[in-house]
Amino acid sequence: MRRQAAGLGLDPASTARFFEDQIAASKVVQRGLLARWEADPATAPSERPSLDAIRTELDAVTRDILRELVATERVRQPSAGCAAELTEADVSGSIGDGLDALHREALRTALRSVCR
Repeated sequence: MRRQAAGLGLDPASTARFFEDQIAASKVVQRGLLARWEADPATAPSERPSLDAIRTELDAVTRDILRELVATERVRQPSAGCAAELTEADVSGSIGDGLDALHREALRTALRSVCR
């Protein structure tokens, strides 16, 4: 991912931080769902998805995210505007609408390094 970022003109270190936040957000959701399913096993999925299919999807999403990072690089520069917009959006704005507490927490985690 760092090589792909550099090839697209992105800073590899800040891009890595962004993806680290996405992984951390995913872990927030995974741990939360596992706790829910442990507390109420009837709500757990009955089938596990294929890890090969998941890897293929993640690779495609990674490429899409890298393209979006390139396209939004100018508006993600450190500024009070970027940080203020994300602070409001992560909890109460349109981005967070309809999310439960678990997914709002994951969204906060995922947005930590968007304004680089």
